Amino acid sequence: AWMKNPTPQDAAYPGRAAGLSHFRKLLVLRALRPEKLLFGIPRLVADMMGKWYTESLPFKLAEAFDDSSNVTPIIFVLSTGTDPTVLFTTFAKSTGLDPTKVPMLSLGQDQGPKAQQMIEKATQDGEWVYLQNCHVYTSWMGSLEKIMEELVQKAEQGQVHKDFRLWLTSNPAPSFPVSVLQMGLKLTREPPKGLRANLKDSFNSINDDLWGEQDEGGKQLEWKRMLFCLVFFHGLIQERRKFGALGWNIAYEWGGPDLAASIKTLRLCVNDFDEIPWPAVRYTIGVINYGGRVTDFLDGRLLQTFVAKYFHTGLFTDEFAFDKECVYKPSAGDATKDAVMDILEALPLYEEPTLFGLPNNASITFQAKESSAMMQTIINVQPKSGGGGGGDSDTIVWKIAEDFQARCPDLVDKGRAHDDVFRITEKGNMISLGTVLSQEIDQFNRLLKTIKSTLKELKRAIKGEVVLSSELEQMYNSFMFGQVPPKWTKVGYLCLKPLQAWFSDLVKRIEFTAGWCYDGLPHCYWLPGMFFPQGFLTGILQTHSRKHMIPIDELKQTVTVLRETRREDFSTSPEDGCYIIGFFLEGALWDQTNQILAESAPGQLFDELPALHLLVRLKTDPDPPDSYECPLYKALTRTGTLSTTGLSTNYIMNFSLYCGKELTKEHWTLRGTACFCMLNT
Repeated sequence: AWMKNPTPQDAAYPGRAAGLSHFRKLLVLRALRPEKLLFGIPRLVADMMGKWYTESLPFKLAEAFDDSSNVTPIIFVLSTGTDPTVLFTTFAKSTGLDPTKVPMLSLGQDQGPKAQQMIEKATQDGEWVYLQNCHVYTSWMGSLEKIMEELVQKAEQGQVHKDFRLWLTSNPAPSFPVSVLQMGLKLTREPPKGLRANLKDSFNSINDDLWGEQDEGGKQLEWKRMLFCLVFFHGLIQERRKFGALGWNIAYEWGGPDLAASIKTLRLCVNDFDEIPWPAVRYTIGVINYGGRVTDFLDGRLLQTFVAKYFHTGLFTDEFAFDKECVYKPSAGDATKDAVMDILEALPLYEEPTLFGLPNNASITFQAKESSAMMQTIINVQPKSGGGGGGDSDTIVWKIAEDFQARCPDLVDKGRAHDDVFRITEKGNMISLGTVLSQEIDQFNRLLKTIKSTLKELKRAIKGEVVLSSELEQMYNSFMFGQVPPKWTKVGYLCLKPLQAWFSDLVKRIEFTAGWCYDGLPHCYWLPGMFFPQGFLTGILQTHSRKHMIPIDELKQTVTVLRETRREDFSTSPEDGCYIIGFFLEGALWDQTNQILAESAPGQLFDELPALHLLVRLKTDPDPPDSYECPLYKALTRTGTLSTTGLSTNYIMNFSLYCGKELTKEHWTLRGTACFCMLNT
C-alpha cells in the first residue's frame, strides 16, 4: 500500500521502517520511490530545522535598496523567464523617480565609454544608472572593476553623491568581476511556476487598449478569442518544458518577443481580411514566430500539432475548450480585461499533465527529473578528495576497481571470426554487415583498453606507487558517487546509467558483439547493444541496395511489430531485412492482443516492445495508414550533439506503429510517445 501511495513521504512507513529516524526514512524513500525526494527532502528540512527554511521569502526590492549604499552595486542575477527591468521601473516610480529619466543602457560592443560617462555624471548628480546584460560585454568587465575601485576611493573622499546607485543585470558568467560581486548586493527572482501564474503574467503585459481595440468594430469575438488562445498557447508550450525531454527535446527560450510578434500577426489577419486566413495564421505563428527558435524537427512537428489544435474556426464556438473537462475555456467576446483576470484567478493552482497532451504518468517523470537534479546538486557541492592516504573511501574505490577488473571482458579478436562474418562477395567487397561489425569491434576494444589501463593506474595511485593525476582523481571521485568516469565516457557510447549498471550493460554488449564475431550472423540483432546503431541501419540499407541493384538514396526502412519477445525465440533469419529487439516505449504501451498503440497503465512509465522486423522499402511506397511515426532514440534525454547530418547523435530513426482511428497520430505526438534503446537504470 505504501509503495502505491501517491504521497509516500507523508504516509506512515510500514513495518520496521516506521521506527526509523527522519533521515533513514528519507533513505528508504530514495531507494524505493526516488521521484518523491522532491517532496521528501523539504519535509526532512522542515522537521529538523523548521518550516521557515523551506519557504521562499517574498521578493522586496525596497529592503535590498535600504541595505545598499552609493558604492554598493545592486546586481540582478538573471534567470529564465524573468525581466528585472519591470521590477526596477516599478520601484523607481514608488520612490518618486521618473523611470524614463533614469540613465539605462544595454551593454554591447562599443558601449563601454558611454556607460562610463553615465556613471561619472550620475555620481555627481545623485542619479541612478541601470546597466543591462553585463555578461554580453565580456571585454569591458575589467574596466567595470576599475571603475568600482575608483568609486570606492572617491567615496572615501566625499566625491560621490549619497543618492547615487548603480544597478547591474547579468547572467551567471565567469567573466563577471569577482570583486564587484563581493561588494555588491546579489538579487534574483525565479519566474512564476504553473500555467495559471504564466497566463496572469502574460495578460499583465496586455493593456486595456490592446484587449479592447476591436470593441467598436465588428470582430470583437474573433479578436478576443484569438488573443486569449495565443496567450494560452504561449503559456502552455512554456510550461510543458518542466516535463523535461518528454515535453520538448530541447527547452526553447520562448518569451515576450515571440508573443508580441504573434499579436501583430493576429491584428493583421483580423483587420485586413474579411475571413480569418487560418493557414497563414498557423504558418506565421508555428513556423516563423515560435518555430523560428526550434532546431529539432520532431519538436517542430509537436509545435505544429499544438498550433493546428488551437487555431481554427472552432475557436469561435461556445463548445470550444482547451481541455476535455472544459475547465480551461477562452473568454467571451464581450469580456473586459478585468473579467479575464478574474477567470484566470479561478483556474486551478496546479494543472494535470493531460492539459499539455501528456499522459498522467508525466507527473512522475517531472518529479523524477527534479529529484535527480536535486541529488546531483547535493553531489556537486560535496568536498572532493582523492586517494593516496588510506581511509574508508580508498577501500571502497579499491573494491570497485578490483570487481571491474575481474569482470572486464577480453578484447574481441577478429582473427577468430566465423567464416560468414567478414565474407567477401563475388565482386570482391566485404559484406556490409562485416564492415559494420569490424567498426563495432574497433570501438569496443578501444573502450576496453582504456578501462583496463585506467583501473590498473587507479589502484597504483591508491597504493601510492604513482602520482594521482587529475584524470585519476576524477575517476576516483566518480567511483565514490557511482558515476561513469569522464575518460570512459569520452571514448564510450551514449549511456546515462549509473556506474554499476553501466558496467553490467557494457559486459552484455561485449558478449553480444563477441557472439556475432565468433558464432556468425545472429538470427535476431540486439540493436541497442551496438556502439553506433545508425551504422548498422546503413549496413542493412546497403545490403538491400546491392542485392536488388537499387540506389540507396531511393530506399527507406520500415518495421513490423512481431509477437516474439526474446532473441532466443528466433531460429532462422528472414529472407529480407532482419529481426531487431530491445526497445522501450515511453508515453504509450503496445497492446499485443490487438497489435496497436494504447494508453499507458497508471504508474507505468515504460513498456517493453516485442521484436521488430526491420524491412527496406522504396521511398515512393506509401506509409501504412492510421500509423504514428515513432522516433527511436539511444537514451532518454532525446537530445544530443548536432551531427553533420543535421540530426541529433541521440536520434536513430522513425518507424511506423499502428495507432488506429480513435487515437490518432496527433494524439501520440502530443503524448510525446517515443522508443528508446535503454533506460537509465
